[in-house]
Amino acid sequence: MGESEGELSFEPNQIITNVRFSHEPGWLQGTLNGKTGLIPENYVEHLKPYN
Repeated sequence: MGESEGELSFEPNQIITNVRFSHEPGWLQGTLNGKTGLIPENYVEHLKPYN
């Protein structure tokens, strides 16, 4: 992952935080290991908050 500048690199099963919609259709913005970038929406699974 992370092929272009601004894209976030991640591996399967990593938890990306602060996920929100981006200005680019089909993309989200999130943070992993202190880095923020774009992630393809169809590559992530939204988790329910833990209470």
